[in-house]
Amino acid sequence: MALTHNTNQLIKRIQARTKGLSPDSPALNQALTRIGLYITAVAKLNVRGQNLIDTGRLLNSIRYEFFRDGTNVGIRVGSFNVPYAAVHEFGFHGSQNVPAHSRLMTTAFGRKVKDPRRIEVAAHSRVMNIRARPYLRPAIRTTGTFVLDTLRAALLVAKQGK
Repeated sequence: MALTHNTNQLIKRIQARTKGLSPDSPALNQALTRIGLYITAVAKLNVRGQNLIDTGRLLNSIRYEFFRDGTNVGIRVGSFNVPYAAVHEFGFHGSQNVPAHSRLMTTAFGRKVKDPRRIEVAAHSRVMNIRARPYLRPAIRTTGTFVLDTLRAALLVAKQGK
């Protein structure tokens, strides 16, 4: 994913704010937990607001997880293990191959069939033009002030604890 200029600035400001925090600091851990919960809540509201709910799988996949990369710690927020999440977030324009499969035919021409039956569908390709309906990027963009304020408070708590 290409980061926008504003996101890059936000990352630099976050890195500058957290220099005084140890990766194992309880204050940092609590701050990251609060940030993760808040961003996931906003992202879930965005999913509901765009009516992207069919089975609830996308909504339930939005979560945060901690990561450690050397001395850096942080959280990742996203929809994990849902292949169509990126299609909703970024859109998709192109051709998709559909493998051969069988399906249960229950309607034909908009009317219910008296005798539902299995039919074989041949392999084919289809052109898809799905517009982007982002829910994660707006959540991150709108929570930038909260993220910085939460990290600033954690830094103050960590400094007072020394």
